[in-house]
Amino acid sequence: MNANSATPNALTASIEMLVALAASLAIQVVGYTFCLTTLGA
Repeated sequence: MNANSATPNALTASIEMLVALAASLAIQVVGYTFCLTTLGA
């Protein structure tokens, strides 16, 4: 495993981590908004 194959793997892993964080944040925002709407705020 040389440096040429390690760099894209690390980049892909970081991108996947960012996508997962953004997805979880979006789910929290949608859930929070849904709760407010259900409570009739």
